Amino acid sequence: MTKRKNNDVSWTESSIKNFRYYVASDFIDQLQSSFEQLDIKQRNFAEKLGLTEGRVSQVFNDPGNLTLDTMIKWGRAAGLKTGIVLYNDSDTKNIRGPLTGSIFVECWKAAGSPLDLSNIQPHTFTPQIYEGAIQDVKKYEPKSQDKTGEGLSVLSKRFGDQSASIRQESQKEI
Repeated sequence: MTKRKNNDVSWTESSIKNFRYYVASDFIDQLQSSFEQLDIKQRNFAEKLGLTEGRVSQVFNDPGNLTLDTMIKWGRAAGLKTGIVLYNDSDTKNIRGPLTGSIFVECWKAAGSPLDLSNIQPHTFTPQIYEGAIQDVKKYEPKSQDKTGEGLSVLSKRFGDQSASIRQESQKEI
């Protein structure tokens, strides 16, 4: 395998098919990891889906063109939820390729496994997360003359007095 140069794009950028394959492979990796954590046997999983163990093994070895319906069905059969996440990592040329789903899962766990934004554990709300949250809420906040205050009222409602101290810490780092 040749090493990519810094300005080369990820292989997932060359076609939708490649990107889809990456996403499907990542889904299968997460599913197989959950089998180990939840002590699920492939045979039992196949039975739940009404498939042969051989067919499940084929898909695990080459996820190819998994549909969203199949991903949801297979996730449910493992007792898990399936979601799609849109995000902006400022890699518009797709040099690094997509993030894996495990990054989002680990961040969700680190935030206290919230069911919505109002349930994020304040102690996990670092200055870096605060700055990212400000960017996310800008579209919901009216434009302010004081650019450093954008998003603060929404975050203050969510995180109380702690958001002001976090905001001060985040401004020190900039």
